[in-house]
Amino acid sequence: AEIKTEWYTLAIRSGYKEIFPKIAVFIKNVGRRKYLLPIYEELAKTKENLEWAKSTYAEAKQNYHFVSRQSIEEILKIN
Repeated sequence: AEIKTEWYTLAIRSGYKEIFPKIAVFIKNVGRRKYLLPIYEELAKTKENLEWAKSTYAEAKQNYHFVSRQSIEEILKIN
């Protein structure tokens, strides 16, 4: 999970969209803030990625702890 988090944030920053399906699987199955926040923070930096992050988050949020949800919703400016 540590390596995937680093790889995915680098891929997002580099504009490597082909990896997004794998990122979606990862963030839907991992609930730890430690791994999620860097990914969502990187996604929130562009309008296009932010929209993708919001829709993916909507599908994944039921798997997250309340504190993780709060932190991610703050990053994505939800509510």
